[in-house]
Amino acid sequence: MPSKPTPAESNVHLKQRKILIDLEEIIDQLELHALDASQIDKLNIKHQPMTLNEDSDLRPRFFAPRHNLPQPSDELIREAVDGVTDREAFQDGMSRAYHSERQWSSYALQSCWASLERGSDNPWRSMPVCEYNPFKSLYKYDKPDFGVFGIRDVAGPAFPHMKAVIWNSLETEGSKVCRGELLIILRLMLGQLRKVRLLHHDVAPIMIVSLIGKRGRLLESYFEGESLVLRCSDLYDFSDEETTSMAYKAFAEWYLGAPAGKTV
Repeated sequence: MPSKPTPAESNVHLKQRKILIDLEEIIDQLELHALDASQIDKLNIKHQPMTLNEDSDLRPRFFAPRHNLPQPSDELIREAVDGVTDREAFQDGMSRAYHSERQWSSYALQSCWASLERGSDNPWRSMPVCEYNPFKSLYKYDKPDFGVFGIRDVAGPAFPHMKAVIWNSLETEGSKVCRGELLIILRLMLGQLRKVRLLHHDVAPIMIVSLIGKRGRLLESYFEGESLVLRCSDLYDFSDEETTSMAYKAFAEWYLGAPAGKTV
């Protein structure tokens, strides 16, 4: 049986990849570790607000929420808050981010995920990070360090969407974007855009649960026209039990939901 011909990359697709490759190179060379609105604008990145309220026009555009998830237990939330506020046990941003990831994953990726049936609306898979073959390394080991806890994507050609849970040891303000957040997003996106099975897609949306010290936020990013779009939720402080419970559940709802939006 003759083999199927390899799909050709369109000129538009190639141009998009080149723009993103150049942008990644520029950001990689920056000495700044956190960028404010004016610095982001100079990079031709459209920095936009995003809300986790599914009834809002500012909700994520390429990801749908998963409904009917249980609330995190009071015990888990107390442990989560105690960890990020215990300066003896967790003395820096990296250790606090690791603690938050363990607590959130215990809720979202063990309790909630285990209760979901894999079906047409839940096509996600998770493999070891090293098996995803991104554009470049997803880790920086010298301070301030950043990296990826886990990745989820969809096998096959139907969906180019990808999700990841990441950390930054840098403590920053909600109005700023970490250089590590941008580099991870761009490297994941470029990895998706160069896959032969996904060449027919014009957009490769990326969703990130970003844990920054004792705080966290959700980011959605995609390429639109000539620019990278970066949409950021509020930066939630995990030192308060009510805020932590709300944020943990909202992050899980969007992270466990189905891919959405038009990418072809």
